[in-house]
Amino acid sequence: MTTEATETGDRDAFLDRLRARLAGGVPENTLHPLPPPVTEVPVVTPTNLDPDDLPGTFAAMATRVGMQVHRVGALDEVVPLLAAMVEERGIRRAVVSADADARAAGEMLEVFGVDVKPLHVQDAADADLGVTGAAIGIAATGSLVQASAPSGGRTASLLPTAHVCVIREHQLVATTRDAIRWVADEVESSNVVFITGPSRSADIEQLLVTGVHGPTTVDVVLVRG
Repeated sequence: MTTEATETGDRDAFLDRLRARLAGGVPENTLHPLPPPVTEVPVVTPTNLDPDDLPGTFAAMATRVGMQVHRVGALDEVVPLLAAMVEERGIRRAVVSADADARAAGEMLEVFGVDVKPLHVQDAADADLGVTGAAIGIAATGSLVQASAPSGGRTASLLPTAHVCVIREHQLVATTRDAIRWVADEVESSNVVFITGPSRSADIEQLLVTGVHGPTTVDVVLVRG
């Protein structure tokens, strides 16, 4: 069956009215006048940010957006956390990104009988857990920033139902503005992802659903060293 669109109305008359309106310029809105133009992007300082304690701010904000933050003094302190996660969540398969800390955590998971594989799309889709590092973290929003080039791709943080990210305190920046500048100056990658909490989606009925477009849980291991 073939359908054909039928145009109704006077096309020329409609366009003539638009041209006449545009020729008169933009009418002034006296109730809501436009602000004067700015010469540079204004600096916005979040009120929740403690510039002297970026790790504390990051942990608080990441928790607020639904992540679970585990602060450790050294990476090997994450072993009990991984052991509990494997047992309580029934993790049998995991994929790890190419980040050094992620690979180290993957070796720990293998001790508990988890089938750990390097990052591959199909393996990530089949995995119970994705383990990654992060390029940087944003304290003011509790966000993780991942660049696909050093990590080997983004599927480890997207396809498995659970995500564990290992990040160091020295990788934290204060604000999103700092993160964007860092990306512009430092990143040579085809894809950069900002992760703020587990995947969430809502529809017109205002029903918030977790895990529609990604993991249902995000655990952040924040390493002091």
